[in-house]
Amino acid sequence: MKSKSFDIYNFYCAGEVFQTEGNTSYLGLIEITLPGIGEAKIEIERKYLNTPKEKDCRKTGLLTILLNDEVSEDHTSIANDLCSLLSFALNGHVEYRECIAESSWFKSSGMISHGGWREIIISRFGENIRHFIESCWELYRQEKDRRRLFETIRLLTQINETKDFIEQKIALTSVMLENLKHTYASGNENYKRDGHQFYYKPKRKGDDSLSFRQLLTDMIEEVNMPEDFKFDLSKTIKNRNKIIHQGLLGCSFDVMWEQYEDMISFIRVYLLSLLNFKGHYYSFDQPNVVKSMDVEPFYLKDR
Repeated sequence: MKSKSFDIYNFYCAGEVFQTEGNTSYLGLIEITLPGIGEAKIEIERKYLNTPKEKDCRKTGLLTILLNDEVSEDHTSIANDLCSLLSFALNGHVEYRECIAESSWFKSSGMISHGGWREIIISRFGENIRHFIESCWELYRQEKDRRRLFETIRLLTQINETKDFIEQKIALTSVMLENLKHTYASGNENYKRDGHQFYYKPKRKGDDSLSFRQLLTDMIEEVNMPEDFKFDLSKTIKNRNKIIHQGLLGCSFDVMWEQYEDMISFIRVYLLSLLNFKGHYYSFDQPNVVKSMDVEPFYLKDR
């Protein structure tokens, strides 16, 4: 197999397999199977297991990618996709760099949102991260260009910067919804596109173009969203229209924050459903409640 290693930054998570350091063993290794390609290993430095987050990205371990000999793809593109999915799982911007021994810091090109704050996957157990990557890997790679998943995840993990106004957060969340809706409709053979408008096929003279609400409804119905997930589409569309066309919602911070939580929760659960994830996750609006998608309920007290 062809092997290449990268430094991995801002990856604060427990491992699944024991590593040995001196006379001490600790859970510092995650071994991930990449279907049809090879495998990846993440070796986490012991001192960065659940370390308080820093201002900039800190090197927290080593990412090694082993590709099957017949795979012609570059190791860098695999690392890029892995870090995108890890960022989504941890709700923080995970980066990789070529191994540079003299420095364990780097300045990111964008804002840094650190993992551990309202994460999606329960990172205290390394097997959850492994299961998430293995179960979503193929669909992510299949859909990432058509649905612009890399850009969506990057924005999703950066939007939680506390210095942003709540109106900015809602506006950026609306942008993500627009992107998901547009990329869904653009690649759907049931629609005909005419300029910026979409119509059901066959398009007849006098047919009305499909509204944002109808396209979003169709998009939701296409994936297997959890039955217990509740999302007020009418309120979201109302606030999206108001903030885009008027600039401000004109309501209290608490009301706006609740709407922001609802929108982010929807985007996270929609992406999990799009990637056909089956497992346990945290909802953004209920960060201490473990929810399940197509698996038995999970209880932290039993672990």
